[in-house]
Amino acid sequence: GIETRMPPRRGSVTNATPQDPPKMESLSLENVTFAYPSRSDVTVLKEVSLTVKPGMRVAIVGESGSGKSTVVSLLERFYDPSSGRVLLNGEEVKDLQGGALALRRLFGYVGQEPVLFAASVRDNLTYGLDYTPTDEQIKTACKHANVHSFISSLPEGYNTYCGSSSGGGSQISGGQKQRVAIARALLRNPQILLLDEATSALDNESEKMVQETLNELQKTTHLTTISIAHRLSTVRSSDVIFVMHEGRLVEQGTHDELIGISGGFYASLVSAQEAAAGASQTTRKASLVEKAPSSLAQSEVDLDIAVAVEADEPEEVREKKRITAVAKAYKVPWRRLFAFNKPECGFFIPALFGSAMFGTVMPMEGFLLARAMRAFYDDDPAELMNGVEWAAIGYTLVAFGALIGATLQFSCFAVIGENLTMRIRQLIFAKFLQQDIGYFDDPEHSTGKLSSSLSSYALKMNTITGMQLGVFCQFAASIVSGLIIAFSADVKLTLVMMACLPAMAGAGAIQMAVMMGMDGTSAKKEARQAAQVASEAVQNMRTVRALVAERATRDTYQNLLDKSAEGQGKLSSMSGFWFGLSNGLMFGGMALGF
Repeated sequence: GIETRMPPRRGSVTNATPQDPPKMESLSLENVTFAYPSRSDVTVLKEVSLTVKPGMRVAIVGESGSGKSTVVSLLERFYDPSSGRVLLNGEEVKDLQGGALALRRLFGYVGQEPVLFAASVRDNLTYGLDYTPTDEQIKTACKHANVHSFISSLPEGYNTYCGSSSGGGSQISGGQKQRVAIARALLRNPQILLLDEATSALDNESEKMVQETLNELQKTTHLTTISIAHRLSTVRSSDVIFVMHEGRLVEQGTHDELIGISGGFYASLVSAQEAAAGASQTTRKASLVEKAPSSLAQSEVDLDIAVAVEADEPEEVREKKRITAVAKAYKVPWRRLFAFNKPECGFFIPALFGSAMFGTVMPMEGFLLARAMRAFYDDDPAELMNGVEWAAIGYTLVAFGALIGATLQFSCFAVIGENLTMRIRQLIFAKFLQQDIGYFDDPEHSTGKLSSSLSSYALKMNTITGMQLGVFCQFAASIVSGLIIAFSADVKLTLVMMACLPAMAGAGAIQMAVMMGMDGTSAKKEARQAAQVASEAVQNMRTVRALVAERATRDTYQNLLDKSAEGQGKLSSMSGFWFGLSNGLMFGGMALGF
């Protein structure tokens, strides 16, 4: 059977009770005029009328910018026409029961750029379906799309992670992705297969394979097919060809009928493409002759490399061993960390001085408060006033010291930290660009996760050499000044209080360990996955809508956020317990002192 190796990322069932689309008897545009909202002054379609019947193989052709793909957008109801009507069985699609979602379930959409999401092949095939397909149904659709053999040959078959279109997935070629997209469209059991220049972005070999797949599908399934075509060689067998020119439908008929029109638009397009193809073929042959020796040599090198890789252990095992070895053997010295902030070395001295000043504020405040309270118990009014005035002057000086110390600490460390963050992010981004393409095939190196790491790694470095250093200096100054004041006041009481420090420090250390461990938990991982889902959905909104996958995407996103929130809740409860324990021990120690 086919079982996914990854946690379910893509919902299959989008609606509990989906609105089934009506059976298609006719689909037509009636005097449609359209301009995109962002370019309302440019009319893309001008009074276009056409009709598609069940079982027809329809092609829409024309030069770039003639409005071919706009017809697809109107049929899918990504937009409504400025004037005219889009009709399904004689009824305007705007009045269709179930709305745009029911209309889109008519179609199996395959775009020019195949979109595969950051998930397994199986998850991509079932993305947005309103039913849960069986293994046999998935295999049948893939066999129809001539891609089952290829998927079965992958390392993990249907469970192979294929990568997002924007962030990798290079282990599946463009032609293979396109056939996976065709299988995904067929798995929806569409009444109409909608191909928006489905082969125009492919090389000749991939185009030939995909086109053969489509031709075989049309022969065996008698599926209604609407093809938006750039290469006219792919539409010769169509039942009807609609020719677009500057937003108007100028010709229609079979290939033989249109090619026989002397001086016609279609005949001119065919002649121009055949002439261009002939010139390109001649150039390519000459190029192949020139490059043959070097290509042969390169093939021998590639073969040697392939043999060496096959003889070695699996890539995944080698990578884990490499990471473990690097982590053990490569310890980064502090001087290298601080070297990133070498241009800001002049800011460290005032920053540390300010941290030390700010650290003495709390001990001095406690000392002054004790002196003031002691003065209030003095029977001599003169001594009382003297003690209060002394405390007031002391508080004023401490306030100015806190102002100066905090300003120096936070402003200087802010300059240090922001410059460090900038350098680290530039360095990490440069290293990303230097990686092999295979690096981006790993699920851990998806677009969303790399974007997140670009931010988090720099912030962690900033924490080590920036504010954390200031907090450490502040903490040390507080300890030293507090001990000086305590020992000068009462040595025995100070020793009793110090006996409680190990317990309080232990509880505080456990609390800190729990809080620091939050960054490496599954909750953070699920939050990154949620960000990846949202990023992909926004980048590929056209595909998401064509697949009627809005609810599936939302549910997947919500489930990941719920799991992340649940994990963070448990960690927060644990952290709160240890925080309460450490504070309880602190106040218990104070009670013991009294």
